[in-house]
Amino acid sequence: GAALVGACGPALITSLAREDRRARMLGLYMLMFGIGMALGPSVGGVMIEWVGWPGVYGMRVPLCLIALTLVWSLPGRTAEQRQAAKTTEMNVAGALMLAAAMAALLFTVNRLQVAGSNPWIPASLAVMTALLVAVLLRHESRSSAPILPLYLFRRPAFSSVVVANMAVAFSGFSVMLIVPYFLARMTTLEVTVAGLVLACSPFGTAVVSTVAGRLIERLGARRTAAMAAASTALGLVGVGLWPAFPDIVFMIVPLFLAGAGMGLFQISSMDVITGTMRLEERGVAGSLAQVSRTVGVMCAASLISLAFATLGGGGSATDSTFLEAFGIVFLTVAVLPALTALFMGIRGRQHSKS
Repeated sequence: GAALVGACGPALITSLAREDRRARMLGLYMLMFGIGMALGPSVGGVMIEWVGWPGVYGMRVPLCLIALTLVWSLPGRTAEQRQAAKTTEMNVAGALMLAAAMAALLFTVNRLQVAGSNPWIPASLAVMTALLVAVLLRHESRSSAPILPLYLFRRPAFSSVVVANMAVAFSGFSVMLIVPYFLARMTTLEVTVAGLVLACSPFGTAVVSTVAGRLIERLGARRTAAMAAASTALGLVGVGLWPAFPDIVFMIVPLFLAGAGMGLFQISSMDVITGTMRLEERGVAGSLAQVSRTVGVMCAASLISLAFATLGGGGSATDSTFLEAFGIVFLTVAVLPALTALFMGIRGRQHSKS
């Protein structure tokens, strides 16, 4: 459900806005997204203290019902859109194959944690994933209504941004994945305060979203994406340099930088994608961009956890070993957005010359 909302949101907002205001509308969309993400850990910390962890999930039900009610305020489809919907073929087989391939990839990455004792399990899953992907690509190349339009990946402007999106999502998810362990173990903060510190990352996303549209209009989407990736890398390096029991300001600043960079990158990368797509392609392009972020986060959840545990950052580790593993993980994942910043900067100069 969340993936469907994430995929449809950018397509909806760009279809409802004028083309010259596309970047600003995407910024407004990401502002709302950032506010929601910032409220999650801060309000969640309060809810845990008041009603326990089940309350964190229970509070989402009325929020989802409110969102469902607001959906009916969206404009209806035009006559052309209704006619197109009648003639559009539903690619059920492709959807099932894509779901199966994604599930196989998830299990493969997850089972890498037992590769030492049972290497045949992840190896078998890897072979299964490869076969499912091959069958999916073969089916989609022959389908009249592909759920995974391969022709989009022949466009360098699209395929390069999708890969970059995956890389930044992979690195950025390390904040929500590993930082909570640091806050619980290497600080003396209460749960509510720790939640507020963690919320500084999505708060950075919300703040930068207010100026993202103007930045893109002034610098161009690709140069803005390069600056955003550099901010993400700088923030992750700052997190990786945390000592034991750091000053709260020393934690807030890099978290804010990383969150601001990730938010700005999502806006600028989506502007690149929608700017190179026809209006009728934007829903599909938005879905593929969402898939790339999901794959990045999915791989991060398993691979970064595996790396952190392998380096000795597990629950039985000493404080010094935990801190060393924490630093290595963040300094390593910062390389991906740094390389993305370099690549997007070069692409931005080439695009401006052309």
